[in-house]
Amino acid sequence: MSKRSLGMFLAVIALSGLQAADTQKAPQPEVGQMAPDFSLPSVEGGPVSLKDYKGKWVVLYFYPKDFTSGCTLEAHNFERDLTKYQSEGAIILGVSADTAQSHKDFCAKEGLNFKLLADPELRRSRCMDPSRITTGRRWRRGIHS
Repeated sequence: MSKRSLGMFLAVIALSGLQAADTQKAPQPEVGQMAPDFSLPSVEGGPVSLKDYKGKWVVLYFYPKDFTSGCTLEAHNFERDLTKYQSEGAIILGVSADTAQSHKDFCAKEGLNFKLLADPELRRSRCMDPSRITTGRRWRRGIHS
């Protein structure tokens, strides 16, 4: 599977490289475009920045809430295919409005071995696609098409 088809196949934002930009003013990136840099807390407690992965393929996905049926299934699918991503040199980062502690509990319970980032104020999620923002209870528009 080529890197290009990997991004298309997954219908997620596949990113190669990064560009520093003001995320408040940056337009929503398209699949394959560089995303603006940002930092968010991870399950390990420290911040994770997109710039840490500069020059690598990043599958960045946004989801509504930990422990919900659809989001759990989606996370399991990423986990199931994790070795395929890794063999292509891709890193998976999931982002939701949940706290880092919720992500830690979710990863432990569901056996997830990729990073989940906390965006409780939805600052980064809104910058990436303001029509897909969760309030923690429901989506305005689903990520799955």
